Amino acid sequence: MMATNSHGQSNTPADFVSAVSPWVAGLGVLLILLGIIAITHPAFTAIATGLVIAYTLVLAGLASLAAIAGDKSTGGKVAHAAFGLLALAAGAFLLFLPMDGAVGLVWLVSALLAASGFADLLSARRAVGQRAFRTLLGLINIAIGVYALFLVPADAVEILALLIGISLVLRGLLLAMLALVVRKLST
Repeated sequence: MMATNSHGQSNTPADFVSAVSPWVAGLGVLLILLGIIAITHPAFTAIATGLVIAYTLVLAGLASLAAIAGDKSTGGKVAHAAFGLLALAAGAFLLFLPMDGAVGLVWLVSALLAASGFADLLSARRAVGQRAFRTLLGLINIAIGVYALFLVPADAVEILALLIGISLVLRGLLLAMLALVVRKLST
């Protein structure tokens, strides 16, 4: 038996997919446009990224301070208070200087890439079947990480904008193609 809604229309999975696929395609197009804006306006992208980081830190700080009330241990209360106050301070700083947050993010990712590269090199010795691949991956990650660590802030912002833009465009293309495929399959 097929379910119907209040308008007498059927509610099959195919009907649902047909109904939402234009929205998925629209989201894909929106992400592509945002990606293009991110790539072509790196300062805007850096400020937006810095503000996202700032608000995330402020919310994390407030949540940590609120968690003090539920923690029964003195050590837990101190830890929540310390983290909460530090997160609030960092978030407030970034609200006034969001570009610094974006540059800091690039440098943090750079340091993580370099550390990941060293870990890949160390693990390559034990990976018999993947030794060459892991060694190459490790060297590439170290090179990118070290290079990006020494970027001047303006270049770091450009690279951040480019990476965010590429990610948004690719995700948008994926969603748009998915919507088309699903729409075609549901008809």
